[in-house]
Amino acid sequence: MCTKGMIRSLHKLTGWLRRVYTSNSHRESHPRRQNPSSNKKLESRTSSDTETECVQHHTIVKASTMAPHVLEPDSPTRTRTGVPDSEEYDKMIAELPFRVISCPLLQAKKLEARRFCARYNVDDEILRDDTLPLHELFMGLRKERERLLRTVVGTVGQGPVIEPPFNFQYGCNITLGDSFYANVNLRIMDSGLVNIGNRVLIGPNVTIVTELHEKEIMSRRSGKVFAKPVTIEDDCWIGVGTTILPGVTIGRGSVVGAGSIVTRDIPPGSVAWGDPARVVEPVSDASAVFAEIN
Repeated sequence: MCTKGMIRSLHKLTGWLRRVYTSNSHRESHPRRQNPSSNKKLESRTSSDTETECVQHHTIVKASTMAPHVLEPDSPTRTRTGVPDSEEYDKMIAELPFRVISCPLLQAKKLEARRFCARYNVDDEILRDDTLPLHELFMGLRKERERLLRTVVGTVGQGPVIEPPFNFQYGCNITLGDSFYANVNLRIMDSGLVNIGNRVLIGPNVTIVTELHEKEIMSRRSGKVFAKPVTIEDDCWIGVGTTILPGVTIGRGSVVGAGSIVTRDIPPGSVAWGDPARVVEPVSDASAVFAEIN
């Protein structure tokens, strides 16, 4: 009798454990997503106690919160490195008004980018070694900088070269194609997505801006901003001192002359320059090159 009673008790315990396990598994596999229409819920999601504590102590948020973020299936970009998992970030890349001050993850990401740029732009560590031939030092610097780029820039193609100094806001919103080259003092304000194609050349002192403020005074007082993406397609050459403004697409094979302010889209295979940049002539071999590609 004692044995049968123990067996019945064990059966009951086993059944209870199964129910608990099934309930927990179901809960974990269907995480709740906060309603973005509720400000209080939004702040709770983006400002957990752990994240707030990290920012208050001036430390970078732990690596797990900056893990690669798989975008929705209809997203125009691929998986990118270091995307913050927050509602404010989602609004930022969706061209909706957002507030960095409301999101510790965005604040931490900006600080991470600043630290990265400070390290990337200093040559001292490698240049201290005066035993290597200069050409080996030169190539060593390029390899080290490529390695660094892959740790923080959203997507990096093959053989990127960005001469220092190089500065950006977040890094995770930047996509670089193959054989990308940028001369000194490239600045990318990447609150919005910045997609750069293959074989793009960028001259010195070029600035790419994605952030905008609304025209209304009260909106600007509130600290809200929004961003529009910038796209530079394959085989473009951006001349020295050019500024590219939010929402612009520069079509493949195009050339933008030195000192230009690009305020609107540039068609593929065009030479454009001026303030604002206007098309002045076609690229002579664009049609033939595009025909070969197609």
